[in-house]
Amino acid sequence: MPVTLETYRAAYRFAESLPASAPSPSVGAEPDGHLTLEWYRNPSRVLSLSIGPEGELSYAALLGETSRRTGSERFEQEVPRDLLHLIDEVFAA
Repeated sequence: MPVTLETYRAAYRFAESLPASAPSPSVGAEPDGHLTLEWYRNPSRVLSLSIGPEGELSYAALLGETSRRTGSERFEQEVPRDLLHLIDEVFAA
């Protein structure tokens, strides 16, 4: 499915809400029309975030060899704290 204008706008609002100090994600489109933002350090430290047209956020993170986190959040006006923490964890020493 193509990415809709609503999905693009939701992803843009999310990206604009990230702190200036946050690393920039790579962006991609998914077959279902959602957009993906990905923060990648190495194969065992990565966060993939899917954004839908209504601001629904689904994520999966690898934070080392044995630590995995998945979940979903709703994007309103601010990036959820849990996601900011996961971005930090991807790039932690």
